[in-house]
Order: sequence, then C-alpha cells, then structure tokens
Amino acid sequence: MRGDKQQLATQLQTAQSQAQGAQAQVQALRANPGQPAALGQLSPAAQAAFAARYGLAVTNSEQAITAACINNLRLIDGAKQQWALDHQKPASALLTAADLTPYVKSNALPVCPAGGVYTLNPVGLAPICNIPGHALPR
Repeated sequence: MRGDKQQLATQLQTAQSQAQGAQAQVQALRANPGQPAALGQLSPAAQAAFAARYGLAVTNSEQAITAACINNLRLIDGAKQQWALDHQKPASALLTAADLTPYVKSNALPVCPAGGVYTLNPVGLAPICNIPGHALPR
C-alpha cells in the first residue's frame, strides 16, 4: 500500500509538472502575441487547448478533437490520482464519476468532443475513450 501511495504521488507530481509546463508556454505566448510561430512549439494537445481557449482556428480539426479528448483523459486521470491519495485507496480501487467531480474545476467530468464514451477504470489503470486513437500515451 505504501508503494502504491508513492507511485500515485509520483504520477501526480508528473501530471502537475506537465500542467505547469503548459501554463508556462501559454504565458510565454501571451507575453509575445505577435509571434504566431510560437504556437507550433506546443504539443498538439496544448495547441488545441490554446486554440479553443482563445478562439483560434486549428488547421486539422480531427487532430484538435483527438488532442482535446486526450487532454480530457489526462484531467480525469489526474482527478483519479488525487482522489486515491486523499482517500488512501489502492491502485485496484474502483470509483465513480461522483467521486471525481470535486476534483475537476467545473465540478463535472469532461466529455469527449467527438461523442465518445469515457470508461474511468480502477485507479491504477488509465481512463479510456471508446473512439480509436483517443488514448493516453503509454
């Protein structure tokens, strides 16, 4: 159980550092709005999130939808990890959407922009979308 807790803590730290990196990239873009080439330095998921937030056109809408779905899966996974840490649950613990909503900013789980269905899975397994290609990288 101690090992599971350490693993969850490590995963949480990784997710938080990735989020901080994306925030730093967005802040850099805000500081230099006249440099459209900077958008190409972001990952596809960050590009889609940035474009959606600021109403920019994305060149490949299918890619943007996939990136947005993957970002949603990351949010769900982060909420799962935080829930498990807060409630001292093992990797095999099952949870519900109601368990996770307090850990999501909007108090509602995100939905796949392509209409896919998310499966939460136990804490130790990544959430999945039923649309092929909409999956967290391993």
